[in-house]
Amino acid sequence: MSNGISDSEWPNMTIPKIRALMKAKNRNREFEIILHGGNVENKKPKKVKTLSDLGFFAK
Repeated sequence: MSNGISDSEWPNMTIPKIRALMKAKNRNREFEIILHGGNVENKKPKKVKTLSDLGFFAK
């Protein structure tokens, strides 16, 4: 059992199906945060232009 998908279902999963499932999971998580009085910040990550934006710095 992984990501709410039974092992017998995995061979039938396509990338679009997996992406849709992950989006639904994120929406559900945001809903629960809002429900409990929290607020969702940083919904869309900023566009990465350089590796330093991701936290990688050259030595």
